[in-house]
Amino acid sequence: MVTQNKEASLARAKSLLEERYYSSLIAFWSSQAPKQYKDLEIRITSRIPPELSLLPRWSLGKLLAARSGHGDFASYHRRFYHKNADHNCSCRLEKSPEHPFSCQLTRRLRGRLRGHLKHNMNNFKLLYQCTNPSMICRD
Repeated sequence: MVTQNKEASLARAKSLLEERYYSSLIAFWSSQAPKQYKDLEIRITSRIPPELSLLPRWSLGKLLAARSGHGDFASYHRRFYHKNADHNCSCRLEKSPEHPFSCQLTRRLRGRLRGHLKHNMNNFKLLYQCTNPSMICRD
């Protein structure tokens, strides 16, 4: 909101624009968020969550794919009618957003992630919606 002064500084104008943008973004997200995000209670943020910087690159990639719903898993390939896509992992189980975190073939890589986590890897809701690094990640 502009004060009595009809001229705002460039910095104040930028600040007002950012506030309006963020308010609009939150309103949009609350009405348009995908069902998966609503089920996991994932909120939108204008900044990169700090807990993501603590994860190893492999885990971060798998987590972001799972959170977004866009990745190498069977439901994604079915949704976009990918005819030649492999719906199964090398372990013969169907690929799902959660599969990399429980697959027997990624045990070694999961071990690296476990070193960063306080909680059981099977708590996918906690992994997906974490916004507080102290909640899930070790210092």
